[in-house]
Amino acid sequence: MKNIWRRAFVVSLFLFVTISCAIGQLEDAPSWYEAVVTAVVDGDTIQIQFVDDPPPDCSWNERVRFIGVDTPELYTVPAEYYAREARTYTNRYYQKNVLIEFDSVSSTRDQYGRLLAYVYNDINQIPINKQLISEGYGFFYGEFAFDPERMYEFKNAEQDARANQRGLWGLGGE
Repeated sequence: MKNIWRRAFVVSLFLFVTISCAIGQLEDAPSWYEAVVTAVVDGDTIQIQFVDDPPPDCSWNERVRFIGVDTPELYTVPAEYYAREARTYTNRYYQKNVLIEFDSVSSTRDQYGRLLAYVYNDINQIPINKQLISEGYGFFYGEFAFDPERMYEFKNAEQDARANQRGLWGLGGE
């Protein structure tokens, strides 16, 4: 019986130390990474170069997919309705500094190896991800889970854009 209690104590202590170290590492990790947009692939994907040291498991140059938003596809024949407008909207950030923030729930990369992130042109503003939805350049994309509060915000942003017929939800849109 003593061995069971001793073993339980050792396992509990190990878990406590492991979790404490993990939390400490998370607290030490920056929550924002500054980068320059070096190319705009389409409305929801950009190429960036980190200004300072890149985050762990990242290279200096990365392709970033905006998490939680899907814009019409540009590289189909023909391009989907409103794809060019979505790319033009995102193109306003070309050669500009942005802030990259990773989600606490979702994976850091998608199935194509792109970073999944919230992208800001200013820390005090709404992420570009949500702006795309709010202005009607893209759809809420909840196929993969991400921060539940942001999922709720992004879904409401699409409902508002639809109700107010902004962007692709306007006349001639879906």
